[in-house]
Amino acid sequence: MLVSHRRRFIYLKTKKTAGTSVEIYFEPACLPEGHAYEEAHLRPTVETSAGVIGQRGSRIVDSWYNHMPAAEVQARLGEAWDAYLKFCCVRNPYDRLVSAFWMLIGPEERQALASVSFDEVRARFARWMTVCHIVDDRAVYEIQGRPVVDMVIRYEALLEDLEAVCEATGVPFEPERLGRYKGESRLRDEPYLDYYDADTLAQANEVYASQFEWFGYARH
Repeated sequence: MLVSHRRRFIYLKTKKTAGTSVEIYFEPACLPEGHAYEEAHLRPTVETSAGVIGQRGSRIVDSWYNHMPAAEVQARLGEAWDAYLKFCCVRNPYDRLVSAFWMLIGPEERQALASVSFDEVRARFARWMTVCHIVDDRAVYEIQGRPVVDMVIRYEALLEDLEAVCEATGVPFEPERLGRYKGESRLRDEPYLDYYDADTLAQANEVYASQFEWFGYARH
């Protein structure tokens, strides 16, 4: 998560949505002008008069951290919470779940599933769906069941929406600076909807009902 007092924005970081790439892109705006900066996938909390960069990559929860719930950020920021523009990244929930599945099953099983029949992959995905709430991070951008963000960056329209947020915050739009971190672990190219049957669709639709409603993704 990020806070920029210079540019008056708050970035709330979701999972499996290109969140780290976007976070790193906006980090320089959270530091004093001229402050030494080096991109890093893993980093401790940095807090200065210009803003906050939440720690990333450690299992020790610092005072500010990457996937910090919106309510915690609000409590720590006080009046700045209402005054600053808030944004996060979002992604089609069906695609996001498939991406999370491939990332979380582990490298050995990932390689094994790359060469079996797709029926086997779909069956394994159905079993995995029983523990898929790891990507249910609504608390990052919701307070009391309602979204608190003013803008979103859609995974499917990454550069277009990044440019819009840059314009709104006054951060220069430099798409060549947008890195790729935690790259896609998916080893097959079947469409993400092919992973679902009636039961897993129903699960996804129930858990992510608010995301379909608020962010405009089509429900199947």
